[in-house]
Amino acid sequence: MLGTQDQWWPHLAEIAASVTHVWLSRPDVTRDFLDKFRTALPDATIVYDTVDLHFLREQRGAEVLQDPLAASAARRFRELEIGLMRQADRVVVVSPVEQDLLRAEERVESDVVPNVHQRHHDWVSPALRDGLLMVGSFRHPPNVDAAKWLATEILPIVRQLRPEVTLRLVGADAPPSVLALAELDGVEVVGWVADLTPEYARARVVVAPLRFGAGLKGKVGEALAYGVPLVLTPIAAEGMDLVHEQHALVHDDVGGFASSVVRLIDDDSLWRVLSAGGREFAAARYSPEAVGPLVRRILDNHEGEQAAVERLPELEPDQKVQPSSADDLLADAERQIAALETRLAAQSHRLGSADEATRVLTHQLEALRRSESISAVVVAADDRFAGERRLLEFERDELLVVVQKLLHRAREVHHVESSRSYAVARRVGRWLRRGRQAQAPAATEADAQRLALLAASGMVDRQWYLAAHPDVAAAGRDPFDHYTTQGWKELRSPGPQFDTAWYVATYPDVLDSGIDPAVHYLVWGWQEGRLPAPWFYPDEYLRRHGLSEGDVCPIVHQAALRPGAIRRDRESQVRGVLGADALAPAAPGLDRRDALVGQVVATAARGAAPPRVTPSTDRVDLLHLHGFKCAGQTFAWILERNFPDQVVYAESQHPGERLAWQRVADEVSLTGARAVSSHLCTLPPVGAGVATLTVAFVRQPRARLLSAYRHDQATGAVTVGDETFAEYLTRVERSGLLTYQVRHLSPQGPPQLRPDWGWDLLPDLIDLERDDLFIGVVERFDESMILLEHRLAALGIDFDGSYGIVHNAARGELVPADTTLSADLSGIDEALYRRVDAALKARWDAFVLEHPEAMKDFRRRCQAVRTSGLHESVSLKYVADWVLLPSALPPRSAD
Repeated sequence: MLGTQDQWWPHLAEIAASVTHVWLSRPDVTRDFLDKFRTALPDATIVYDTVDLHFLREQRGAEVLQDPLAASAARRFRELEIGLMRQADRVVVVSPVEQDLLRAEERVESDVVPNVHQRHHDWVSPALRDGLLMVGSFRHPPNVDAAKWLATEILPIVRQLRPEVTLRLVGADAPPSVLALAELDGVEVVGWVADLTPEYARARVVVAPLRFGAGLKGKVGEALAYGVPLVLTPIAAEGMDLVHEQHALVHDDVGGFASSVVRLIDDDSLWRVLSAGGREFAAARYSPEAVGPLVRRILDNHEGEQAAVERLPELEPDQKVQPSSADDLLADAERQIAALETRLAAQSHRLGSADEATRVLTHQLEALRRSESISAVVVAADDRFAGERRLLEFERDELLVVVQKLLHRAREVHHVESSRSYAVARRVGRWLRRGRQAQAPAATEADAQRLALLAASGMVDRQWYLAAHPDVAAAGRDPFDHYTTQGWKELRSPGPQFDTAWYVATYPDVLDSGIDPAVHYLVWGWQEGRLPAPWFYPDEYLRRHGLSEGDVCPIVHQAALRPGAIRRDRESQVRGVLGADALAPAAPGLDRRDALVGQVVATAARGAAPPRVTPSTDRVDLLHLHGFKCAGQTFAWILERNFPDQVVYAESQHPGERLAWQRVADEVSLTGARAVSSHLCTLPPVGAGVATLTVAFVRQPRARLLSAYRHDQATGAVTVGDETFAEYLTRVERSGLLTYQVRHLSPQGPPQLRPDWGWDLLPDLIDLERDDLFIGVVERFDESMILLEHRLAALGIDFDGSYGIVHNAARGELVPADTTLSADLSGIDEALYRRVDAALKARWDAFVLEHPEAMKDFRRRCQAVRTSGLHESVSLKYVADWVLLPSALPPRSAD
């Protein structure tokens, strides 16, 4: 082993006589020095050690990443490496796989000398280990690809089953794409370390998820020598003759890889079998004692050839040999023949190498003569800008993600601007600006009468108004005064059952009247069949309270039932004055109606109290907002187990449209169910009284999208090979699936904010601190169930969250090969997921301090469910058993 060229080249002549072999490693080094050593040491044997076949590694990488630049690099490496092999005297590869490939495809003979790994005797019990470890230099492209694949696709599945598992990525020269993985939960990018022994001593499992590469993988042999069990891909195990479940666990799909990791985390006996088997295998194949004879055989062959040539006697043609016996003569002749054959073979080998080298050099010389300057520039550029090219490719990928997001935003803007709601909103804006600029007209008697009517109706809910508009409360304004003077002009709603913005957007003629929309509804709207809000259906309300259409304004009736809202006798007066008979003419003018308003004010203190209807107090224990691919089937099974025959599955009659929570409340009052599960139900507001507790789950967005993709594959919605995962993401981006979790949990807002009917995008309004809301995390499902059990116990509800199996789980074998994409697929869903995950983790950390045995007890109960067969006896309702309710939304307009 020599130092730098400047240190040893001037002294090469001094040691030339003692040099029998020159061992050159890697193609770039061999290319620079082979001819120099051939000239300086003509009698030495030149050994070219490939380390790994670079062209094979680049070729596989190009196929996995679909990279034409890598394919071009593979072709150049192949030409370079095969040329060097033909010029060298001996060729060394690290595995029989590469030896067979060279013999079959290039007719090049080679010797196999594998990597050397010193056996390590330090051993730590599996009980004292935790986490996953991946080791490798990130200057090596296969390691970058493997780290991204592991952190974004395999680890989320492992953490869904074992949330405490973490991953350490150890290796130098991590690029930005690998450093960014540290933002994912459970991933730590350690970087370079001086000594790997502590890393192997703490790791429970070593993972090598290589999807392309060549040669023997040093990280694999090293882990075997340390006795840490491995989960690896067939590419990582290539050429090593590892036996599955004896030396390591080998899988090439995400599901199998993740399940094997979980097996090694849970099963100490399997861990010990693989640890012992790996150590013995490494000692037998890769220890210095095992590899040393292979190197010695290469060196001894050369010395044997030289010795045979030196011992060969020079015979004259007429020289007679006087053997002591015929046997001696025959033996001596055979030795001479063998020596001549050895010498002839050596000379023939060198001659063939020289001829091949001459042909290669002649071809290269002719190519240089044809385009010397261009070739020189290309070679120099390839060497100089290889790193820059990879950096540019990384930046290109990031820019493509940004461009895709911008295109998505542009499509959303175009969709909004072309909608009827946007046109109405612009009209409202111009109307409001004109109102601010115009001088307020003097108040008339009719205005005073309308104010009195609004006060008598009880539509302005003072407590609700202050809670919904904190700025009014902060300013110390009276709610009624604020609403009647400026609130309605700012499209603020007076109470929970009247949506001002929705009302004027749905009925634009209200803007032309210049009248408070709430007053408009009281005087004309309800008689004309107009809805006060998208979630309030007057006919349903009247039916539920035993009233006939036209008897009374539904909102006035509801306000009269609100404790302490208005005097009870006002309802009869409002009913009498605003009844159907009084308003039958409905002339365009306002005179007759203003007179009727005056009658309301004049008679507000008279009349008998009407019969009161006690509002329904029926409510379920749990309302489950069933998010798509967010452990919904598993939680539904838990509901069925806890509330047999008392779970209602409520969905909308119109696929894809949200279901108003009031519809679900009506159904609950009719069925007497204890739990409701719904994909489309909107989140009830605080105090709605639909359920004692509303429960939902969120999931890491990338894992959820992959699960959705596999679900569509399994159900036939996506056919494997017809639509790649990247194409699937492009399609679902248009449908809003990338922001699905935020939209699923957002409270309903004004119509102009909704990309589709009923689906709002209001992440800032999702209140995680609500007392009647529990949001769990799929990746922390066990912790979520334990916290939910104790939350319900505090509410007096007995609930067992243990389960036997994960229902409707996607299978890993359907994972496509093109999923190496940016982890930041859905920033808005990712932000919500991190908020929920951080809040749940904080609650769990505090809880487990007081209940240290909670997790052990819960998993013991889950195991009991599995062994008892209970998970097979409890069944979920089929789609045919779902209750389909009318949508809470008006029919879509033609435009």
